[in-house]
Amino acid sequence: MTETISTASLIELLKPSIGKTISHAWEGYGSAIFIEVGQLSKDEKQNNPTGEFTFMIEGSWRVEKENIILFGSWSEPETISKYWHELIGPNVKEVVVVGQIPELCISLSSEFRILSFSTTHGDPEWAILLPDNTEIYSRFGKVIKENRQFN
Repeated sequence: MTETISTASLIELLKPSIGKTISHAWEGYGSAIFIEVGQLSKDEKQNNPTGEFTFMIEGSWRVEKENIILFGSWSEPETISKYWHELIGPNVKEVVVVGQIPELCISLSSEFRILSFSTTHGDPEWAILLPDNTEIYSRFGKVIKENRQFN
């Protein structure tokens, strides 16, 4: 089932993620990143463990702290490596979508913020996977909730 949800509904769905630890963070194909939150589980078919919540950002993203960008999808590998380990360990403080075209913003207890920001045509390329196999993403300027069965 697919439905459009409000910002208030999104915040309600993500309440259980608030206060949970970033347990694992990994880089996928291209510039995709995956942020695994909460208790990890391992599937023999996958290279990386999966958290209770997974935040995925494809395409363009950046990590901010206070009033600077520390690194992002177009940073040199050495710069990403310098800060990457600091994503693991802090707790999720807030998760919101911002903008007319919804972009994902994850605030951490370390004062880091992880943001998606699409720089190409189409929709922002982010998704949130919830413990009950619900996926949340942005399409046509709306936040979509879809129940899925992953194989």
